[in-house]
Amino acid sequence: MNLRQLTSRPAPRRMTAWNGRLLIGSLLFILLCTLFPFQFGWNHQLSILELFNKFEFRLAPGDFFSNILLFLPVGFSLNCLFSTTHRSRPFKVITILAICAGFSAIVETLQLFLPVRSPNFVDIASNSLGGMAGYPIGHFFRKKLLPHAVLLLSRSYRLSMKKLVALFLGYLTLALSIALALPNASSLSNWDAGFPLLLGNEKTGDRPWNGTIQELYIGDRALTDSEVKLALSSSTFDFKDSLLAAYTLTESGQYQDQTGNLPEFAWQGTPTTRTEKGVLLDADRWLETIAPATHLAERLRSSSQFTLITTIATANLNQQGPARIISQSDSPSYRNFTLGQDGSDLQVRLRTLASDANGTRPSFVAPNFFTDTNPHRLVVTYKNAILQVYEDEIARVYKFSFPTDFVSGKPEAFILYHSLIFVPLGCLLAMMIRYQKQVSWIELIVLSSGFPSLILQGLLAIANFRNFSFKNWLLGVLFTVVAMLIVRFGLPTQKPMSKL
Repeated sequence: MNLRQLTSRPAPRRMTAWNGRLLIGSLLFILLCTLFPFQFGWNHQLSILELFNKFEFRLAPGDFFSNILLFLPVGFSLNCLFSTTHRSRPFKVITILAICAGFSAIVETLQLFLPVRSPNFVDIASNSLGGMAGYPIGHFFRKKLLPHAVLLLSRSYRLSMKKLVALFLGYLTLALSIALALPNASSLSNWDAGFPLLLGNEKTGDRPWNGTIQELYIGDRALTDSEVKLALSSSTFDFKDSLLAAYTLTESGQYQDQTGNLPEFAWQGTPTTRTEKGVLLDADRWLETIAPATHLAERLRSSSQFTLITTIATANLNQQGPARIISQSDSPSYRNFTLGQDGSDLQVRLRTLASDANGTRPSFVAPNFFTDTNPHRLVVTYKNAILQVYEDEIARVYKFSFPTDFVSGKPEAFILYHSLIFVPLGCLLAMMIRYQKQVSWIELIVLSSGFPSLILQGLLAIANFRNFSFKNWLLGVLFTVVAMLIVRFGLPTQKPMSKL
């Protein structure tokens, strides 16, 4: 059988059905990645003007390319669907652009009702560009790659068991090597050096906190327990050579960093006079460094650990936003670190390789942290994916564990990562299982599907110093089983290939 005869076998209806499934799956995947965790709400009067004003116009290179990749399958599947029509190429291109732009606009509008998301006009443009990029990729795949892929897959059914086992073990080794080579997700190496340091608000002025701050110290290492105990009880602690910032906020005027590493604070809004509790901050006045805190971000990117010491007193036990107490950020959606008050809870957002640019996946909450308006001494430490917040005494500590997997905090990367590893493994397992005649397919799937995921998750747990993740193991099993079933029952070219 030659190449032309082989590729002419798949039924057009079955191919169209698979293209439709790919399109639906791509759209559902986009909704999952862009609207998770689906906590919709709106605290303001709904108007078109207000909705429009909430849209940002910001170019973030990482998000820009991620959005392009996210919409590539949409343009790809639409090209394959349109291949059965007799419309002109300009019509197809304009239709794909309109579909991608329209769907992206709907998604960005829905993000207005999510507290952890911010719509962006640039995202609509990059999503549309991704859909358009998928169009020529789909055309190239149909014309150039599909015939060879079908031929290669047909020949794979004639491979011996020894060759299939060798391919399986080789790909499994490659997948494990790639997974173990990924950086530790608890790293702070993705901190942005262009963000200022702020006290009492965001740079945009729309997340005010009402309270006082006496001082602020930041170091590029996590203090030990004995050092934390000393820092909580007195101001005579020693950071040694790791102190990056030291601001005393009990005097009036400009507030300079005593270490000389960071820019001085300047008032935004109406300046206030000092009190015994420190500087008073509210919606009309907050502090922002006159230049980005570049040295701070660069040092913490290198160490991936820090300690923050401050004394604060809230003036309102029920503040929303969360209201920003201390933050290194550029807007409500882009930050390195934020210590905030949400109701009576303390909320911590920290940007790591596993989180989004807003540090909200995950964000951590210490419930009922603010119970009075008295000053409280706080020490915040971070090291090896462990964030600890101490209040007044060493025994009163809130401890949070960050994910250490590189993709755990990003649903789109998490799903893509597992599919790239386990779908090929599932296909190879399906080809190997066809040699086993005495055991049913269901029994073989159950016995073999969990093996690759078990090895991978076990090694990742050891390498990243964490517990074995049953959820991640189960997801790997799911992708493996689905791939095995598709190869066994779902491919439109399987019957012709089995006759070779």
